[in-house]
Amino acid sequence: MIGFAHTTPQKLDRLIFFASYEKRCLQVAREMSDSHVDNPVLVFYCADISSPERDDNLAEISGLFPGRVTQVPVSYKGPTKMIEFAGKLKWPGSTLVDVSCFNRANLFSFLWASRLGLGVEPELTLSYSEPESYGTWLTADYKRADNFIGFGGEVEFAANRHLICLLGLEGDRALEIINSVEPSSLTIVVGTTKPRAEQISRNRESFWRELGTMDHDIRIIDVKNPAACLVGLQEIVNELPKETSIHIAPLSTKPSCLAAYGLWLQNRAIRLWNAQPETYNLLDYSKGMKPGRYYRARWQ
Repeated sequence: MIGFAHTTPQKLDRLIFFASYEKRCLQVAREMSDSHVDNPVLVFYCADISSPERDDNLAEISGLFPGRVTQVPVSYKGPTKMIEFAGKLKWPGSTLVDVSCFNRANLFSFLWASRLGLGVEPELTLSYSEPESYGTWLTADYKRADNFIGFGGEVEFAANRHLICLLGLEGDRALEIINSVEPSSLTIVVGTTKPRAEQISRNRESFWRELGTMDHDIRIIDVKNPAACLVGLQEIVNELPKETSIHIAPLSTKPSCLAAYGLWLQNRAIRLWNAQPETYNLLDYSKGMKPGRYYRARWQ
């Protein structure tokens, strides 16, 4: 059975973090630093993003685990380096992966390539720290939407194409994917823990205006809990006609991205979509950090 269960980290054999310009990339590393003093640690970071805040955060994480950190440069523009590294990764047993600040392309590439290299899903504990607040804008200047590498589904014969859009705070990014998929029908998923009015106001009016011309419905799902989100996505899929081609745009929280990955493991015909930003709000993407939440992944 594929799913996620809340857990408290016990003995772990390796820790994996992603250093970012967001302060919250430090939260789980700080929580783990006292109890896992002998573990090898991997820290990914996007070498093609220039950010003093990222450099400071990378240095702090490395300082929390002196002498045990391997820093791994990757790229936000393309997942090639992540795929090459994760596909060759040796898994010593139970591993913690803090997904808080992975960008989506690298997160899905990490999950896909690590599985490909092993032939089975690795034994993972997944952690997530959300920020206290987000900036007025997050990203801009999107490339044409495309499937994440490894998540292109199957050759499409179905006449009906349904898109499930896990909506975050980037309306224009969502529109880029919607316009590329050209779905016959559309489900917009919004979170239970954020008032819908606020989420609507944080996306541009153009998104909601264009959405009004499409056949769509809106579902409220807990996007901060991967287990609950996976159940909600399964319910949407189960309601669709059998011959429907299913597409997902995972643009909400990282726990909801994990839920989308879990759904894909159940049905490899599903296509997962991204519209890669060229511009990030490096100075005001988010503020603060909340305590980490930990989930045990069940892949079978």
